[in-house]
Formats: sequence, structure tokens, C-alpha cells
Amino acid sequence: MPSGENQFYVDKPSRGENYGAYVADELVEFTRKMFPLSYKKEDTFIAGLSMGGYGALINGLKYHETFSHIGAFSPGLMIDDIASRSELLSVTGWSMDFYGNSFGGIDTIKNSDKDYYYLIDQLLENKKEIPKIYLPIGTDDFLLESVRGFKSFVDKREVPLTYIEDDGGHEWDFWDKYVKNFLEWLPLEEKGNYLNSGNVAEHGFRDADAQKAQAALVAWFEETLKK
Repeated sequence: MPSGENQFYVDKPSRGENYGAYVADELVEFTRKMFPLSYKKEDTFIAGLSMGGYGALINGLKYHETFSHIGAFSPGLMIDDIASRSELLSVTGWSMDFYGNSFGGIDTIKNSDKDYYYLIDQLLENKKEIPKIYLPIGTDDFLLESVRGFKSFVDKREVPLTYIEDDGGHEWDFWDKYVKNFLEWLPLEEKGNYLNSGNVAEHGFRDADAQKAQAALVAWFEETLKK
């Protein structure tokens, strides 16, 4: 799994720290060259949990021409609290200096490519297709209210959102259950040879090889998230 080094998977060009471009552009290009993966948007997904859930959401929206589906598990949707320097952030144990460093400045978060509200409104304004979003959150999660605020925002705009509240907190007991559900939610079984996108043929892989590779990648994804 790619590391964002506790930097929320955002780009900070002035520092040469482009974690968003790394996971949503460079890593996608690299894995497509290394494995028999589809080059098609409809076969390409991004997912993460907690801080990574925020990263998956903003980068899935920012790179909407690459990703068709986003999995945001208990995502850290805290930009309103960060921008207002809310005392509610004390529950995370991180200082405002940490947030300022992570986002390249607190006063510039809103209406930027780090702002999921802004990204969605920009896509709608420009009549761009918004990736489908899968968002599970535990009813005991400290992020519940901010996530509910996001749900209210997207519901008013009729953004494609599969939203789930269930018993649980910000913990692996909750995420383990919904990783499996997320994989079942993705459009994986609809296509017979869904990896054969031209990339497979180009590299000499047979359909059977492609299907085995896809199954191995899914199994690796499930096991890695459990660690």
C-alpha cells in the first residue's frame, strides 16, 4: 500500500512533496506497466481509510478522468475544523502546526484542490462525471458528524454516494467488514475479461493469466488492509 507519510495524500509543489500525484498518477502508470491492468477508467478505483479515506476522496475527485469509483472508509473529512482551527481537532492528538505543515498552510485549504466540497462543485459546474463514492462510517466514530455534513452536501447535489452508518468506531473491526463489502460493490464481476484492455494483449498475457492476476491483486489488497 502506498504511504502518504501522514501528509493526507495532498500535493505541496512548493516543497516538492506531491503525495496526491504519486498515488493517483505515478503509481497508476507504474502498476499498469508492471501488471496486466486495464487502462480504462471504468476498471480503475481508489480507496483508503481514515486519513487515507480523505486522500482517496480528494484524489479520486481531482483525478476524475482516471478513477470511476472511490472507497472512503471513515474518511478524515476535517477541513472545516482545520480551517476554523476548531478545538474539536484535539481528539486527534495533532497540533495546528501539524495540520498547517501537512496542508501547506491552514488559510489556503478552503476552495483549493484539498477541499472536497470545492472539487465536487467544480466538477458539477464544468459538467464532468463524478466518480461513484462508497463511504462507510461507524456510529461511534469521532468523525461521524463531519461525515454526516459531507453526506448532506452531496445529497443536495445528487452526487452518486453509497453511504453506510453501522455499529462501530474508528477501528479495524469495522473496516474489515466493509472492505469485503466494498469489493463486492465494485463492478468487478460484470465483465468477463475485464483486464483485457489492450494492455494485456500488448504484454502478451492470455485472458486466463489476466484473470489470475486480478484475483491475486484482490487477495493481496484484502490481506494488506488487515495488517
